[in-house]
Amino acid sequence: MAMRLPSRSGASTSCVAARRTARPAAVFPCASPTHRQRRETLCLAAERDTAEAQEAGSGGSSDAAADTSSGTRAPSAAAAAAVVPSVGPPYGVMAALAALGTAETAYLTVAKLTASDVACPVAGACASVLNSSYATLLGLPLPLFGAAAYGAVAALAAAGAREAAAGRDLGPAPRLALAGGVGALAATSAYLMYVLQTSLGGAPCAWCYASAALSFSLAALLVVGLPARQLADAAGPGLASTAAAALLLYFGFAPVEGSTAAGGATFELPYNKPEVTKESTPRSVALAERLRDSGAQMFGAFWCSHCFEQEQTFGKQAMAALQNSASPVTVSLLAAAFPYVECFPDGWRRGVQLAPACAEVPVQAFPTWVIGNQIIEGELDFDTITSLLDEADKPAAAAVAAVEQ
Repeated sequence: MAMRLPSRSGASTSCVAARRTARPAAVFPCASPTHRQRRETLCLAAERDTAEAQEAGSGGSSDAAADTSSGTRAPSAAAAAAVVPSVGPPYGVMAALAALGTAETAYLTVAKLTASDVACPVAGACASVLNSSYATLLGLPLPLFGAAAYGAVAALAAAGAREAAAGRDLGPAPRLALAGGVGALAATSAYLMYVLQTSLGGAPCAWCYASAALSFSLAALLVVGLPARQLADAAGPGLASTAAAALLLYFGFAPVEGSTAAGGATFELPYNKPEVTKESTPRSVALAERLRDSGAQMFGAFWCSHCFEQEQTFGKQAMAALQNSASPVTVSLLAAAFPYVECFPDGWRRGVQLAPACAEVPVQAFPTWVIGNQIIEGELDFDTITSLLDEADKPAAAAVAAVEQ
């Protein structure tokens, strides 16, 4: 029986097998020197073609050694071990996006817990939104829940990326958990975007929009990337987590004493100014009086923790006139030592507008200082306030000097 020669598309293992099983020319007449040379040429060409295909990632596999008894060829070990790219979402990209979300929400959580100012990448009401009643869920900072969810999604997506690199698909259980986490994040972002545009009057908040962009991108990548069968399997957990997140947000915000709910759609914060308890120092009282005499003002909201911390730095003696006020509506008209202006003197509820004095500035974050011709957002220390007052007094001092001359 004559030996079958490998074709041009044959793999190098066929050539090796052919060499190993070659017999003398006397047994195989076709194995003459000329035929052997032709066979070697074909084998070398096949080896070259196979090497080029493997380098190009064609995924082609080599043939097994020829079976001398039957003339058939079995799949080689290289073909059995060939990695077939799996079809699925870009887990690596999802892991990176979720890691960014984890970092962002962790930063906001630390800022909330330490009552620190947050950096506002663009002009907007970052501080006021993050200090609103919607920034706390079940008594804990809302970003803390986001950090946990983003972290879980990042871990699951990273596991999916490792499985895809090994040619395997992410298992059903982690895939469904990933769908649930992404659904919860997308639902939370959608709900908070609605709150931002309605209850908070469309206040711009760069951190809020960034988190929404991340969660919506994760959802889009998952939905587009999953095969139809896997997407159908993940739809149930994804929709269930979406509904659960929406219900938790709707009912989980800490109720405020005296709030009302008309049909479950109205949320109200009655005016309740916290009491300043820290003792004033001579410097804080003198600085408060200088602020008042210069016409400077601090605009705040009764529910704003940063505003309260700023008042605490001045102390209760400097804020005495404010604390003794029976009606918050008349606070800005009192000759208080500390020139504080309440932007929600009648309490807060959906659709309520800022007090006219605050809207005129306009105030976009709390607290907001107006010292001279400058508008500054956030808490200020005494040295910064003194420097701003000195800067504001320069034109008046120059005018006085000109008159004296």
